Amino acid sequence: MAALRPILKRLEKLRDGIKQETNFVTPYDIIIRINSIAALQTTSWDIILGQNTKDSISELSTPADNHGVIVSVVGSYNRGKSFLLNQFCNIELPNGNLIHTEGISITAGRDLAENIIFIDTAGTDTPIPRDKLDDKKATEALLREIALYLCSYIIIVVNRLRATNQSYIQQVLKHCENSNSNKNIIIVHNLMDVQTIEDVNKIIKEEVESLFGAKPDIMKLQVNNMSNDIKFFHSKQNGITLRHFIFARDGFEAGKMGIDNLLMV
Repeated sequence: MAALRPILKRLEKLRDGIKQETNFVTPYDIIIRINSIAALQTTSWDIILGQNTKDSISELSTPADNHGVIVSVVGSYNRGKSFLLNQFCNIELPNGNLIHTEGISITAGRDLAENIIFIDTAGTDTPIPRDKLDDKKATEALLREIALYLCSYIIIVVNRLRATNQSYIQQVLKHCENSNSNKNIIIVHNLMDVQTIEDVNKIIKEEVESLFGAKPDIMKLQVNNMSNDIKFFHSKQNGITLRHFIFARDGFEAGKMGIDNLLMV
C-alpha cells in the first residue's frame, strides 16, 4: 500500500471527484471510470477508492514510497488479465467471461510484491452498439496510452495469437518508439483452453518461435533465498526486446509439472 501513497496524495487534490459508494465493493485500490470519452460532454469520470485505500488517503508519503514499480496489464477482454493479477497480487479480483474491468483499475501488490503497482485496463474488443463504435475505439486508445505512459513494465496477455493481437502488439511497440522510452515488454501466452502437451508444443513452434522468431531462454528468480529457473522465450521486434512466457492451466495434461517452457496457472 505504501507504493500507492504518491498517487493518493495527487488524488487528494481531486477530492471533489472522488466518489464514495457505500454499496459498491471492489478489491481494487483505485478505479478511474474512463468508460467513454463522449460522456465527458455531460459528466466527469468517477474515481472510486477501495476500502483498504479510503483510510490511507491522508497518510503522509515518504521518499521511499516513490521507489515502486508500475506494471500495466493490457490486452483484449477475457484473456485472463485479472486472473493473472490475482496470482501476482495475492488478492481476489473479479474475473470470468461475464466480468469486465472498468477503465483504469489500480491495485498495489501484497506481501513480497508490495512495492509494485499494477494497472489493469478495460479489455479491448468488447462488443458495443454500432452507433458507439467510434467512441469505443477512441476510449480504448486513450486507456492504452495512459497505461503505457504510466508504467515501466508492460504485460500483454493473449490466448491463441490472432491478427488483432499482433496489431495491438505493434501499437504498443510504436508507442515505445515514439516516446523513446525504455519499457520492459512481456507477452503472456495464456493457453488456458489448450489441453494436450502436443498442442502446446505446436502452438509454441507456430505462434512464438516462428511468428516472433523467439528463442528459448532461462532466467533465475530468487524469492526468500529460494532460487528457481524460469523458462521463457525472447525475441526482438523493431529493435525492442520482448519476453514471452507460456502459461497452461493446471488440471489439463498440458499443465502437468515438468513440461518444458510452461508456467502453471
